[in-house]
Amino acid sequence: MKVIIFGNNLQNTLGLIRSVGMKGYEVILLLEPIKKSDCYVRHSKYISKIHYLKSAQEGIDVLLGEYGNESEKPVILCGSDPTICILDSHYEQLKNKFHIFNAGEQGKINWYLDKINTFPIAEECGLFVIKTWYVTDIHNLPDDITFPCLTKGNNSTGSTKADMFICNSREELISCLREGVEYLIQEYIQKEYELDIVGLSYNHGKNVFVPAVCRKIRDDIHRQSVYIRLDDIREYANFDTNIIDRFLEKIGYEGIFSIEVIFSKGKYYFLEINMRNDGCGWLYTAGGINYPYLWIKYCEGKLTQDILDNTKLTNHLYLMHEDDTYNMLEGNVKFLQWLKDFHRAKAFFIANSKDPMPFIVSTLIHARQFGKMILRKVFHLNIK
Repeated sequence: MKVIIFGNNLQNTLGLIRSVGMKGYEVILLLEPIKKSDCYVRHSKYISKIHYLKSAQEGIDVLLGEYGNESEKPVILCGSDPTICILDSHYEQLKNKFHIFNAGEQGKINWYLDKINTFPIAEECGLFVIKTWYVTDIHNLPDDITFPCLTKGNNSTGSTKADMFICNSREELISCLREGVEYLIQEYIQKEYELDIVGLSYNHGKNVFVPAVCRKIRDDIHRQSVYIRLDDIREYANFDTNIIDRFLEKIGYEGIFSIEVIFSKGKYYFLEINMRNDGCGWLYTAGGINYPYLWIKYCEGKLTQDILDNTKLTNHLYLMHEDDTYNMLEGNVKFLQWLKDFHRAKAFFIANSKDPMPFIVSTLIHARQFGKMILRKVFHLNIK
């Protein structure tokens, strides 16, 4: 069975490649547009073939033209919102030729990519929903917005984390918003902790497997999930896991997913659901819960209860993103604490002794970019 990964040059895609490759599957990579010189993901040893795409739409042409007539349906794994968006838009064309994440009908995942459409389901299933104002025209803001508030894009395909701000006044809010983005403006809730709950849903949500949760330790709105811990879900006895079961069955989704929640004053508040592989997914694989592999086994018709029963988290596992170094350099965490955290981290987003080249190339790319920045700012040279 062919395994195709459709994604971008980020750790999400790299985690998928490694999760699949370490299980002995050769990886075919459909890579979203990027300059080859800026791409570190392509250097993973687990990749057998790469298609460098000029657009996400070209990915559909490559899938149908190159792999649309296999004797055994290939498995497609998604590493970004734009890729699941384009696959969902062509679900009717693809469903009989490939195994893909889906919600049973074309366009349904795209509907739920608008976060505002997921809030009623979350509330119905038992999660608390943060008071939210949906803003499509930044020049006509509601009069009853309360402060402090948090801004975020309604759909991540039309916005980025750079659109997230905590605003303490209407003046601050107005200065943060930009044209062309649909915003969710939410009451700001001071969280006690945040969980990223990654799992596998199959049989269109009738079966859900979630043995562990990711707890974010160092995390802010612009530098997210740089130091995180994997916990057994049973340690959060105050969280009703039936909520997740109901949520996925209501949507009818099958594939890898993540649900993000914050805990504050005895309540779990829903943030969002991602119907694709999560950026923190490699932490689960490193901890013994390889969701991409489990999805492949399901697509092969070989996912048994024995496999699930033997997929267990044996102990807490810490994962550090290389970007966490900036938290130490900027004084957000003391050096000795950072050093202690570094030593107890058993996995990293990019660095990996069994697949070293992506980290080496990523480091060289960052060094090159830093050198260019010095030349621009210190020597005022016009270097791109």
